[in-house]
Amino acid sequence: MFDRRLVVSLVSAFVVSAPITVAAESGAAELGYGTLLFKLAVVLGGVCLLAWVSLRWGLSKFVSAGDQGSAMRVVARTALEPRRTLLVVQVGSRHLLLASSESGVEKIAELDAEDAAAVARTEDTGSFADALRRVAVSRETSGIEEAT
Repeated sequence: MFDRRLVVSLVSAFVVSAPITVAAESGAAELGYGTLLFKLAVVLGGVCLLAWVSLRWGLSKFVSAGDQGSAMRVVARTALEPRRTLLVVQVGSRHLLLASSESGVEKIAELDAEDAAAVARTEDTGSFADALRRVAVSRETSGIEEAT
């Protein structure tokens, strides 16, 4: 791509070259590159600070307003592939096992309270995949049919 020596020589030539003359109302004033660099850093810092403040306090009330009082919540999530995900979603008192892919979202099964509690416990103790394996094993041993 770029020759490192060429880039270094261009940067050093820029830094070592003559100071810039800026015309002011009272006459010409010479500004060195250090002064210009300092002013640039102050302006960029101000812009970054303004962006941070607006995102921190200005945007937060719009983003979090939709989550408060919501009857739907994602209990657990695991990625199977880059664009395929398994989700356990709580809607009111019901827990649904959903598959999300590029073709859409599909309901795989509706979990009972015991299975949903097992998945919720994995948030602290283990992985989501382990909880799904335990749910699948318990379904196989009890003979429960999955809803499709």
